[in-house]
Amino acid sequence: KPFWQLDPHEVELNASSQTLGKGTFGTVFKATLRGKPVAVKKFFTQALDDHLLEDFRNEVMIMSSISHPNVL
Repeated sequence: KPFWQLDPHEVELNASSQTLGKGTFGTVFKATLRGKPVAVKKFFTQALDDHLLEDFRNEVMIMSSISHPNVL
């Protein structure tokens, strides 16, 4: 299991969560993971084909390799 895959039950996201922005794949919300604030992207659609899912995985890998104060 890659380091960026989490058990979704560990993420606390509710209707009052602050919207941080929108991207290609979904809306980004402020949430909590294991007591720490995090940004969570919620997909616009749950019916992702293999191509879109691979694009999203590539986005995650790129974002996880960037070391910049404005990138979470």
